[in-house]
Amino acid sequence: MSREAIINAANQPPQPAIEKHNAGSNGSDYCCHSAAMHWGFISLGESGNSANNIINLLSSAICQACSSKTYEGETGLHGTISNEWYGHNVCENDAIQIGSLRDFENVRPGDVLISGNASAPSHSMIVVNKSNNQINIRGFNNQGTFPFDGAPRAAYDPYDRDVSSSSNWTDENGFGPYGANLYYIPYEKFAAKIALIKRRAGLIELKKSYPGVR
Repeated sequence: MSREAIINAANQPPQPAIEKHNAGSNGSDYCCHSAAMHWGFISLGESGNSANNIINLLSSAICQACSSKTYEGETGLHGTISNEWYGHNVCENDAIQIGSLRDFENVRPGDVLISGNASAPSHSMIVVNKSNNQINIRGFNNQGTFPFDGAPRAAYDPYDRDVSSSSNWTDENGFGPYGANLYYIPYEKFAAKIALIKRRAGLIELKKSYPGVR
């Protein structure tokens, strides 16, 4: 478990980046939160395939379409991990608000940034380097947060994005094109949360093999 490991992981696209679901579904592309957890699982010692397997187990377990009586899903399409689930299980108790574009003193490489509401964040990013003048991140599905810089939708963004640049703030206190709140989660807190999620995924897998296990 290390900051260096999550930084190294986030400097590469997550592979695979598809959330598989029950039979009858082709799966769904990763969202930004899936990618952040994928990189986090790698920092805990998992391979890319193993990290993807954990994401798949979680995604299927919380997918309303997967839990319905038909493979098509009575409650809708097979979706990715929701903002609400991610916020409740990973973010809301450990997120520290960044009050303005000048408030990055305590943010360190390896920390996770989230924007929007800490209980249901709209975006996740990994801080990959920091200097006196820049706080650079890598992320997945960055288009909505950096719409004017050619950031991709539903794909890995291979370019550093400086979240401390005034061009990425609507004003002194509003991050991104919609003036959202911005938070950071220290890597150690993030890693502890996803380690618990990893254990939960292991229990899900065990229950699939042995239905009597509780």
